[in-house]
Amino acid sequence: MASYIVVATSFGLVTTQSAYAQAVDRDASSLAAHVANGCASAASSGHAVSAGCQARVLHLVDEAHLSYLKGAPEAARPYLDQARRVAPDDVHVTYEQALVDDATGQHQSARQGYDALVGTAMTGLSAVPSAVNLVLLGRFEDARRAFMQLSKSDDAYLKAYSQLWQLWLDMRTWQGNNVELRGYIKHEAAKIQPATAQQQALKALYEGHIAADNVFAAIDGAMTQGTPAWRDAHTEATLFAGSYLQFVLRDEPAARQRYQRDISSFSASIERPVIQQLLSTH
Repeated sequence: MASYIVVATSFGLVTTQSAYAQAVDRDASSLAAHVANGCASAASSGHAVSAGCQARVLHLVDEAHLSYLKGAPEAARPYLDQARRVAPDDVHVTYEQALVDDATGQHQSARQGYDALVGTAMTGLSAVPSAVNLVLLGRFEDARRAFMQLSKSDDAYLKAYSQLWQLWLDMRTWQGNNVELRGYIKHEAAKIQPATAQQQALKALYEGHIAADNVFAAIDGAMTQGTPAWRDAHTEATLFAGSYLQFVLRDEPAARQRYQRDISSFSASIERPVIQQLLSTH
């Protein structure tokens, strides 16, 4: 779900460098040196973070996020390490670190970050990644409660997205027979109110009206192919459609093929680590 990893523009997560960045930071090492030699020294002496140092922290977070979006989350860590030296409790740093930790398989560390953000200015932005993290940790009932709360949102897309996650959790934890599961998913999918062509197609898939390939055709028809948003939509659909193939239709080869196809083409979606987990146990 790309919106929860790229829309935090309130602290500068953008794809173009600011005038400050162009003037001061032509590469990662120069900015790191500025922080290490000035702001970090002030912070270690117990001085309050100045406006200029805070700007540098936010720029470091920007750079970390760009690495994350480019598919190099490990490359984001040096930026975050430098930012933490200046402002160890900055919520923007904590949020970005949690995203990077999840992307690199350190889900318990990410959990600590999301928990630390509760009650801060980042609570709303971190709610969806936090809920997905609970899935990654196998805390399915906690994740179910989190997505149930999110499904009460006035945001139509988020509401339907959260409903899809609740159905995913039902598929993943189902204890009855497969025929009953298919009937249950069909019945519950009828309650979803899609906000996009992608969600409409997933609803139709769950209701048994279309095949999984039609979900991706719907995305291709509604979005510009090759864009970050298109890649994110494909990853999101891979999780929900692939899991339907795996858990409901019990078509293991088709599910694995769908997962592998997505893993081979990068997106910075928060669903990606869940797909990786499914592949590793598939």
